[in-house]
Amino acid sequence: MTGFPAAALDHVAIPCSDLARSAVFYARLGLTPGFARPGLQQMHLGAGMVELVVGDTPPQEAPVPRHLALRVADLDAAALALRELGIETDGAPRTGASGTQYLFLRDPDGNWVEVVAR
Repeated sequence: MTGFPAAALDHVAIPCSDLARSAVFYARLGLTPGFARPGLQQMHLGAGMVELVVGDTPPQEAPVPRHLALRVADLDAAALALRELGIETDGAPRTGASGTQYLFLRDPDGNWVEVVAR
């Protein structure tokens, strides 16, 4: 065997201070709860998963280098839905140099979440 075998992204772990509060927040973004145990809540989205893990959440003023990105088909519709849900974003949708539309928001612990449309 040469090289690493074909792989797919399974999950991303995100630190949080309050599992219940974070689970509610991510459910509002369309993720569904899965397995849970003290200190851990799995949240599913399509074939992917986010693991909410109780832990330190050091502040990060800018969304780079660490953030979670969710892809949507219509960013303007997603931005409107976020406003209706009372979730603040860092501004209106904009287009990056690669042509990707995006905006950012923060979860209850200040972790950055990017919403993109390609």
